[in-house]
Amino acid sequence: MKKVFNKIWKNSLFLTIGFLVSEQSLAGAWTQPQGEGIFIGRAEWYVSTRSYDKEGDLFVSPRHRELKINPYVEYGITDNFTIGTNIFYLDITNTPGKGASDFGDIEVFGRYRLWEKEYSVLSVQGLFKYPGPASGFAVPNNGDRQVDIEGNILFGTGGRLSTVHDDFWFLDTRLGYRKRFNGPADEIRADALAGFKMNEQKTWWMVKSENIIGMHNPSPNGNPPNYDLYTIEPSVLYWIRPIVGLQAGIRYDYFGRNVGVGTAPFVAVWVNFN
Repeated sequence: MKKVFNKIWKNSLFLTIGFLVSEQSLAGAWTQPQGEGIFIGRAEWYVSTRSYDKEGDLFVSPRHRELKINPYVEYGITDNFTIGTNIFYLDITNTPGKGASDFGDIEVFGRYRLWEKEYSVLSVQGLFKYPGPASGFAVPNNGDRQVDIEGNILFGTGGRLSTVHDDFWFLDTRLGYRKRFNGPADEIRADALAGFKMNEQKTWWMVKSENIIGMHNPSPNGNPPNYDLYTIEPSVLYWIRPIVGLQAGIRYDYFGRNVGVGTAPFVAVWVNFN
């Protein structure tokens, strides 16, 4: 347990998740207003040619290429309670040319706002993951055929940078525990998103990090070994209309253990709806 918390501390500068405060697209720790929601459609191209061993040392591994289509939706049932789903479609090619495509893991979640004051908010969230047809593919970062459940506590805050230009800064964090049934190690999820909303909030500059820390419990029945993975993701989001935004960025796996690592440029469209 001490090693786990040391890893969280060493990577605390990179922690990030969610999307923020004010008039546009609440998410992360924030809940959607009743009867309103957001759709985020994302496409990324992931390439991995290296892996980390159990000691965290890099070695050359078979080339892995993956096109991932990721629709994400959340909707406000009440002002305090939001539900949502996260779906993945994968098209995978591995050396020496083996490939497959199908739907991956499907996640559904509910988020409840406990407290809010000015630009700060505290929420809890429960998540259920069901493996899709593609969950058995040989992917370097996931793909285990089991049900997961996850509990999270989320905190977000921010503030104005300028009253003249209506610019904001923001920070949104998540700490969760994922229970993985039928063998694979449980995980701590420690994430966050930080950034600025500039140009009258039309341009968002963001840096996101997702940190997965394996709990080292046994992996029986031939399941893949538990793993750690640390990822950083800078991006920019521009609102071309009040309800439509375009995002571009790159995801980079910068450290891990027992896992393949790679780089994934991505684009996304954000749509607010009611």
